[in-house]
Amino acid sequence: MWWEECRRILVSKRLNPELICESNNSLYFRLCQFYGMKRTLLFIIFICSVKFIFSQDIPFSQYNSFPLYTNKAFAGSEGCSRIVTGSRLQWPNLDGGYKSYYFSYDQYSRHLRSGFGIEYEREDQSNGFIKNDYIEATFSPHIAIGKRVDSLRQFVIKPAFNIGYIMNSMDYSRIVYGDAMDPLHGNIYPTIEMKNKTEVAYPDFGFGILVYGENFFAGFYYHHATQPDQSYISAPSPLPARMDFHGGYILKGYKWLNGFILTPTFIYEKQGYLKRTDLSLSATFRKYTLGISARMKSAIVFVVGFDLKFFRIGYAYDMNTTYARKAVGSTHEVVLRFRFNCREKKKKIRTLNIAGM
Repeated sequence: MWWEECRRILVSKRLNPELICESNNSLYFRLCQFYGMKRTLLFIIFICSVKFIFSQDIPFSQYNSFPLYTNKAFAGSEGCSRIVTGSRLQWPNLDGGYKSYYFSYDQYSRHLRSGFGIEYEREDQSNGFIKNDYIEATFSPHIAIGKRVDSLRQFVIKPAFNIGYIMNSMDYSRIVYGDAMDPLHGNIYPTIEMKNKTEVAYPDFGFGILVYGENFFAGFYYHHATQPDQSYISAPSPLPARMDFHGGYILKGYKWLNGFILTPTFIYEKQGYLKRTDLSLSATFRKYTLGISARMKSAIVFVVGFDLKFFRIGYAYDMNTTYARKAVGSTHEVVLRFRFNCREKKKKIRTLNIAGM
């Protein structure tokens, strides 16, 4: 079943499906000799997984530190202006791996009792072979409910929706076609294969909700709600919707904690065929944070952070636990957060500040 699916994808991408080292065709056997069996097989695996690569958003390990990326309803939840920027290097052993860059800005408007946010994301696969750019804008009203506790309402409900624009590009000049190969001298001939579109752009929409109180939060967000077509060819290829369920509890103020803040959190994510479940625990003492996450059947994540009142830096190391860990390598992720325009003394809304986030 998987090979038939792989073959269908290869044909749709106009690449020769018989490009395997065991082929009786001397041309492809020579290709393996010229480039080496390992690189040829890695290339085939990459092409066979193109459908799934195009369908997956960035799986940030520090999902609480990229709040708008996880759930747009976090916009304005701190009651401050907030900038988050970060990068992620995944699978570095595979031809440059997958590089991701992220920036967001959000703030709370007292006049509109709502949060606003903007985001920019860049995905760079195989040293620029595939590039994806995302621009998103978010609106999230702030609805306080429940009894008053310390002059503030007990709970907050924050629905949210976003509109965005996605631009994808592929560098076809780096694709080697079978008819362009010489058995002895490699890629020297012009190809007769038809060139497909090199760029694809489309609008994007999403919606969700966040609920939180003094010590807890929980939310759901439905990304890519319209599942736009992202195909480079005539055959449709919809971008699968991404569903995020997440939550956590903040333990602080208890004598047995001795000044520590413990924050157990979770995220369940589903996008197309891909599913992700992370169970995390972070411990914060004054300015320092240590954390660990278990990503089911995939990785163990170690997190360290340093937090000042208006600045935070965090680093995550994903230790791959699958059979492919030696081939693809582990993952590194860095995030920076800046907070300003905070008015703690004049606060009239309940805000959410997750320790170590």
